[in-house]
Amino acid sequence: MNNILLCSAGRRVKLIQQIKKSLNNTGKVIAVDINNTAPALYFADKSYIVPRITDDNYINILLDICSKENIRAITTLFDPEIEILAKHKHLFEEIGVLTILPSYETSRLCIDKFSMYEYLLSNNIQTIKTYNSLALFKEDLEKGKINFPVFIKPRFGSGSIGARKVETLEDLIFIFNRENIIIQELMTGKDIGVDVYIDCISKEVVSIYSKHRIEIRDGVTIKSISFKDEKLFNFIKEINKFFDFKGPLDMEFFYQDGKYYLSEINPRFSGSYIHAYASDVDFVPLIINNINGIKNVPNIGLYQVNNVVMYYDDLLIKKQEDLVTDVTKPS
Repeated sequence: MNNILLCSAGRRVKLIQQIKKSLNNTGKVIAVDINNTAPALYFADKSYIVPRITDDNYINILLDICSKENIRAITTLFDPEIEILAKHKHLFEEIGVLTILPSYETSRLCIDKFSMYEYLLSNNIQTIKTYNSLALFKEDLEKGKINFPVFIKPRFGSGSIGARKVETLEDLIFIFNRENIIIQELMTGKDIGVDVYIDCISKEVVSIYSKHRIEIRDGVTIKSISFKDEKLFNFIKEINKFFDFKGPLDMEFFYQDGKYYLSEINPRFSGSYIHAYASDVDFVPLIINNINGIKNVPNIGLYQVNNVVMYYDDLLIKKQEDLVTDVTKPS
């Protein structure tokens, strides 16, 4: 059985439904979360309540679940957890679990947005002008190399929390002195979201789905239009050479003045992967192949263009006595 463990399942109901459908009874989805009111828990084949990712026993608890549920692959849907699992990935691999995670070094770059910026610059990868120094920003502002409005975001943020436009130097100074932020040039071009699958064996880009993001809510794409561009596909393949990724990636770009600018890489299923799946781009068969030691052949851009995908919310109701209460303990 191709059983998959999804950590920090949260609200990702649609993702779990899609994975279960694609597994087609060849495996189960096991979900864990710290909160028994995480809706996604109730759509998995089996669910567990676990302690916070910073708990000393957290990794041992996950290892126990892997053994108990015959888990073949593990991944997480929560950015801060990626680094923790990546650091301990050898423990999962020792018991035969495929870790759908980047290397520890790559995970560190993805969570630290300024370190990522410096790394991209050092490798001549087109990205957005970024500052973590107010003094350097002011210097470039005086030279006309940067102008207001600008865009700010937490250096170690997740899910677009705290990301916003700032109009004046006075406001910027006030925020900078109170929050650990980076300052970016405000991009006015097209906002692009891309779902990518990196083969866990060959480490090659084997699947890409790209979309213009029309509307975004809490960091998740609500409405999008699919498109294809070989220039973007080739740029993604070039970027991949400088990292150690495995599995799904959420990549964000801006298209401005005829160029693609890399904004962020989140090495996990994106919140908007459901847009790719709705357009017949399915990463689960690729995961199953990798679980069973099979390299995937690149099949990039196998979807229709101009698909308008519109995501909407739904409700789940449970009796209080029916909430998950199975708190696991390490053996």
